[in-house]
Amino acid sequence: MSQTGLPANIESINSVLYSVTRPETFVTFAYLASNGAQLEYSTAGHPSILHYHGVTRECSEIACSNLPLGMFDEQTFTERRCECNPGDLFLLVTDGLLEVEDASGQEFGLVGLKAVLAQHATEPLGAIFQSLLDTARRHGSASDDQTLLLVRCSSKENNLRTV
Repeated sequence: MSQTGLPANIESINSVLYSVTRPETFVTFAYLASNGAQLEYSTAGHPSILHYHGVTRECSEIACSNLPLGMFDEQTFTERRCECNPGDLFLLVTDGLLEVEDASGQEFGLVGLKAVLAQHATEPLGAIFQSLLDTARRHGSASDDQTLLLVRCSSKENNLRTV
């Protein structure tokens, strides 16, 4: 277990959700937490977190293969750690942003998000946020909620900034 205790808390949240929801109901979940020189993260049925590496200017996907919350009682959840270097960005999104379709049915997807993130990575977080939303809107219309969180590592000690 991590210093933050988040996996145990996720398991508690899962047990509560399991006891109060219908069998067909579940919740996706993602988190990032600073742990000194590294970031801890976990996903549960949630889209991958995108990690833009400032040094290499490449995007990678980070995720855990946990099932969504509320599906099974007494479920265990895993977490992982990753390095966070100055200039790195992390993007958490809901599937509503990924599933924006153009007229031919092509989804915006992780490919679209990665392209926008790479193109605007050095801009202020607010500008990146707006570029992501604007590009998705130009791609097509949304049929689901669109939520995103950007996190930038601003120093080796993981001073994080979010928008």
